[in-house]
Amino acid sequence: MLKLNDNQKRIYNCHLAISRKVKNLPFKQKQNFDNLEENKLIVLQKIEKFLNSNKTVVIDYFFIAPYKIYPDETYFPLEYYTTLKAITCYTNYMKILNSEDPDSSESLVRFSNSLKFILKFCKDCDISLEKYKTYSTGTLPSFIDHLKSHKINYYTLHALTFSNIDVDSDILNFAFGDFWKTFQVTRNKYQSSKKMKAFGKQAIEKIKQTLNKHDNI
Repeated sequence: MLKLNDNQKRIYNCHLAISRKVKNLPFKQKQNFDNLEENKLIVLQKIEKFLNSNKTVVIDYFFIAPYKIYPDETYFPLEYYTTLKAITCYTNYMKILNSEDPDSSESLVRFSNSLKFILKFCKDCDISLEKYKTYSTGTLPSFIDHLKSHKINYYTLHALTFSNIDVDSDILNFAFGDFWKTFQVTRNKYQSSKKMKAFGKQAIEKIKQTLNKHDNI
């Protein structure tokens, strides 16, 4: 009998959920995998291997990317996500998200979540918001890993008033592509935004106050 591990079940259900949600259809998690075809297990193993080897890939974005890049298509089977085309779709979709309209509802949700992440990170590491800009546990500042793994985005950097980043441009471009071009484009969008910039200003002050209270405990 075929036996899936918990991670493979999660991958299967994530794909199922995305394929239903894009059509505004209800979704129910699959619990019983006893009758799953063997070829599906092989496909799940391939996707699992890819995700394990690429820890910065966000699984939800990975599965939804082709629907965003090819909006006329109605379904992408699991097998599609073992192809180079799926990886290319994901890369292109993440580039779109990086410079999406800052005042869109989706951008504001991601922005809010990124600030919550930073607050938790600063608390856990017992550092100030200002210290976060240069804080490191290795050879590179921690924010590089956070940006790479999409825990924060470029708009988060602008809210934190990043300007002079003390990291070699070659390293930044290797990690993110054309880093400084995207940085400038998103900076201009952030500065001209109405909702995000105002929200960011208030949120940063609240984070500073929260961290100050945390320091005084």
